[in-house]
Amino acid sequence: MSEIVRARVEERLTRLRLGSVATRLDAILSQAARKEPTYLDFLDEVLGDELEAKQKKRVAMGIQIAHFPTVKLLEEFDFKFQPSVDQRLVRELATGHFIAGAENVLLFGPPGVGKTHLAIGLGRAVVEAGHSVLFITATSLIGSLAKAESSSSSSSRVATSAAACSSPPIRWSPSGARSSATR
Repeated sequence: MSEIVRARVEERLTRLRLGSVATRLDAILSQAARKEPTYLDFLDEVLGDELEAKQKKRVAMGIQIAHFPTVKLLEEFDFKFQPSVDQRLVRELATGHFIAGAENVLLFGPPGVGKTHLAIGLGRAVVEAGHSVLFITATSLIGSLAKAESSSSSSSRVATSAAACSSPPIRWSPSGARSSATR
């Protein structure tokens, strides 16, 4: 390939924001020379690699934005240790279908039963499904709502997000009394 064509290809890859292909161009071309794929197979493989790289980057950014306190995966949750947790329900929630219905997921229970693990695992699964997530504890949410209320400001990201819930799980009254809301 001439240097002029190579420079043009690299410039076009950059303009099209195909960063993974641009970075791996030499390896991709070498592999194509060895395998001698059809044009369509070559294009399919290049586009598949780029799509996979973009998905990984999007998920990594979504996980960073979510502010998870630690790395927890649903696959690591020990359902035998906590038999009261419905594994089928957790797998269904991991699909993120509850988001389309504007439904909330609340995890209740005593300390040490896996609520945080499940919340982080579900959050990660939902991020991987293409949705945005913000991890926040109930204590932090109440604190943010109280701060926003006392400053008469609803610009807080958390306060705005909590106000957008279809049926808020926590109601905050100006007197400072908290009550749980149920459907």
